[in-house]
Amino acid sequence: RNWFFLTGKSEDIVKLSEGGLNLGLDPSSFIHSTKVVLIDKESYIRGLFDSEDKKELKTLNNSINSL
Repeated sequence: RNWFFLTGKSEDIVKLSEGGLNLGLDPSSFIHSTKVVLIDKESYIRGLFDSEDKKELKTLNNSINSL
């Protein structure tokens, strides 16, 4: 499996986060989020998961396996 993590200029990440993924992001406190966005190979958002929640991680794993 290939994993891709979002990286780049802060202003570009804010634009994508808010405009493309509809996630709130405060650029004044730009820190690593605990949220994981699962996007399939067709660029569809398949889910948003909290990486600090064991139940959500299990759901994320199941979602990955179903792709």
